[in-house]
Amino acid sequence: MVGVNKYKGQCHIHGEFEGVEYKVFKDTFQTGCPMCNKARDEEREREEQELKERHRKERIFNGIRLSRIPEKYQGLLTFTPRENQKLKAWDRKQNVILIGGTGSGKTSYACHLGMSIIYNGDTVRYCTASELVARIKNGWGDSTSEKVLNEYIEADFLILDEMGRCTYDDYLFRLFDGRYNASKPIIPIKAPLS
Repeated sequence: MVGVNKYKGQCHIHGEFEGVEYKVFKDTFQTGCPMCNKARDEEREREEQELKERHRKERIFNGIRLSRIPEKYQGLLTFTPRENQKLKAWDRKQNVILIGGTGSGKTSYACHLGMSIIYNGDTVRYCTASELVARIKNGWGDSTSEKVLNEYIEADFLILDEMGRCTYDDYLFRLFDGRYNASKPIIPIKAPLS
C-alpha cells in the first residue's frame, strides 16, 4: 500500500516548511526541508563538475606528457583566424606534410595541431625521425622494438619531425604502413635540403 501526504515540518536553518511524506507499506519517508534539499543538490552538482574538471585536466596533463611534444611548444593553443580555417577544413583523417625552411614554423604549427588534439581527448606522439629509428634499432630483434613501433602506430595522431635527416629503412616503412592500415594520420615535417 502506497500513500502520499503533505506535512508541516520545522528546519533548524530555514524554519517552517511544507514537505511530502511517502508511506510504502509499513515504512514512511519524508522529503525534509526543500531549501536544504536544494542546497544539497547544488553542492552535489558542484562537486560532480569539479570532479569532471579534475579528470579532464589529468587526461590533458597525461596526454601532453605521453605525447613527447617539446616543452617550448606545449603552451601553443591559440591559432590565428587563418590557421583556424585550415584546422576546421582538416578532417584529421588525412596526412599533412609540412615543408619549409629553417625557422618557418613547421614544428610549431604541427605541435599546435597536436595540442588541440590532446585537448579534444585523442592521443598524440611527437618525435624526430632519427630518434624514432634509433629507438627501434636499439631494441631490434626483441619485444622492445615492437612496443616502440606499436606505440607510434596506435597513437591517434603522429608528428614525425626532421624527415630527411636520417636514413629511411624498414623501420620507418613499417611505421608508415602500420598507420596507413589503421587509417591514422601522420604529419611528417620535411627538413630543408642543405
